[in-house]
Amino acid sequence: MRDYLCTNTGDLLITNGDFAKGRSEQKHVRLLMMARPGSLRLYGLSGVGAIDYKNASFAKMAALRNKIVLQLELAGFKSPQVTINPDKTIDFDV
Repeated sequence: MRDYLCTNTGDLLITNGDFAKGRSEQKHVRLLMMARPGSLRLYGLSGVGAIDYKNASFAKMAALRNKIVLQLELAGFKSPQVTINPDKTIDFDV
């Protein structure tokens, strides 16, 4: 996917006085993880709301993983690989 790129803080990236374009898979995954269902007006069911799982049990983390995979597949990613580590960090291979 190609789209406008963002900085780590979510601002549009500007290079040489113009908006930077490039591969945007990372941006799309980040947006899906941060957004809660209902927060994207055009796509009301999109979003994971990963911050809501910050202090979740291991069983809920397994449900989070399934939710992430479903959202990534609905966004068009083919067979996304998602791993939730014991320290509750999430690894993606999309």
